[in-house]
Amino acid sequence: MYNYLFWEAISAVIGAISLVSILIFAFRQKEIRKFLLNKLFYIPAIILVIVFFSGLISNRTYPPNFAMPPFMHSEAMGGMAPSLPFNKIWDFFKNSNNFEIVSDIGTDPNEVPEKPMNPDSDGIVRFNITAKEVIGEVAPDIYFNYWTFNGKAPGPMLRIKEGDTVELSLTNDPTSLHNHNIDLHAVTGPGGGATLTNVAPGETKTFRWKALNPGLYVYHCATANVSTHNANGQYGLILV
Repeated sequence: MYNYLFWEAISAVIGAISLVSILIFAFRQKEIRKFLLNKLFYIPAIILVIVFFSGLISNRTYPPNFAMPPFMHSEAMGGMAPSLPFNKIWDFFKNSNNFEIVSDIGTDPNEVPEKPMNPDSDGIVRFNITAKEVIGEVAPDIYFNYWTFNGKAPGPMLRIKEGDTVELSLTNDPTSLHNHNIDLHAVTGPGGGATLTNVAPGETKTFRWKALNPGLYVYHCATANVSTHNANGQYGLILV
């Protein structure tokens, strides 16, 4: 679950051995020893070491079990497994040619449903949404790896009526590198559907719910690290 800690420990041990070896060698050299013992050197050096290690552990000082730390150490509330290990960087470059390149990532602001979605013949309103990781051009020759709902950011606006029974199917596109889900704040219940729609690449999951409370709500991906998925484009609105 926290396998990156193993590599951190190995790196720390190797780094400590290397540092001690360098210091031992340096102190055997008279001129170097004289330089290292000069307070104009060792006081700033000590401060630098303290600041460096403070930075390394600062990602553990946020509210319980949550962090947005360096080195892609993504953690989640409640001790869930990290979803953004360092090796995802390698996976991205290895699979970069598989991502769809979207010419215009932004959803048209005029694409607002004029009326609520009509139910099917069985009285159930159905939505099919795809979580998809794509490449979009932010500025000329500057590209970003967006994580989207239906290939756009924000995702499509959903509109239903109070009292509707809604069935939502979430598909994670096979080209995605990460797991995704969907949390609709209009859904009454834990997680807003997120726990029922955790989908791996190529997987589809469906859940059904009843719209009990009118209002305008946000929906978003709630896969850890939540802020990463949202910042990469996985959010939208649902109007009841």
